[in-house]
Amino acid sequence: MGLLGRLFGGRSGAGWDADNAALLRAIQNVASADSPQNRDKLYRLLLDCVLFIPVREIPEGLRKGAGSGGPCDIALQQLRDKQQKPVTPAFTDEQALRNWDPNTPFLGIRAREYFRMVRGTEVSAILINPFDPIRKMLRPGGRISRFEFEALAEGMLPGRFDPRGVLHMTLAEGKTAHLSPPAKSLPGNVLEAMVTAARSTGEIRELYHFDMASESGDAHAVIGIDLDRPLETAGLERVLKRLADAVHPLLAGRTYLDFMVLHDPFGDRIRSVGRKLLG
Repeated sequence: MGLLGRLFGGRSGAGWDADNAALLRAIQNVASADSPQNRDKLYRLLLDCVLFIPVREIPEGLRKGAGSGGPCDIALQQLRDKQQKPVTPAFTDEQALRNWDPNTPFLGIRAREYFRMVRGTEVSAILINPFDPIRKMLRPGGRISRFEFEALAEGMLPGRFDPRGVLHMTLAEGKTAHLSPPAKSLPGNVLEAMVTAARSTGEIRELYHFDMASESGDAHAVIGIDLDRPLETAGLERVLKRLADAVHPLLAGRTYLDFMVLHDPFGDRIRSVGRKLLG
């Protein structure tokens, strides 16, 4: 739903990690000129980088600062933003991380794997390169919303709503999306809460439950939303937020559920494979 949030300014300089120098420049470019082209480049770089992640402790068998080579339990650090929503920090390099907290343990994790990890939590946003106010800011940074990191986790580039109220999302180069009937039914309480919330909006005509996966990602549940009329961006965000607020507190463990507004021709495919829940 939300877009890449407020971006901090910053200046380039020696000492940026060479692997993520292009990512830092892309963040700075969006901060100074927020355009679809600049966002597209930033998202593509986020799909192909390593992020430095502060953790509560290093899992046994992983060396400090090394990439995670396989499945393991990682306790991410969580903070609260000004609205008291849960967020988690991530950094482009060790120096930026140490400027935030000189003593915290950390791991270097492939961004796609990291986004998949975070989407299984209640975190609402990832803060890139936050810094302790008592220290000088070293790197440009910003905020990646849940909508964005869930899309990035599947190798998709988060899009924007066009004037017709259609949300456009693009697969990264060489990637395809696979749609299929849902492998599992939704829990009864989740289904009831979602249908009740959908009916209360007065703008949702139909709901469809289906599974979606990218070539390298696991299939996950998605709810397709067929609106009875086009909505402005604020209206769409209101509808999506109402559904998300109704069901996300009921999802157990690392289960999650995405929402997608239907539009042709993608919408036709979803209607053909999805399980109709409302309408």
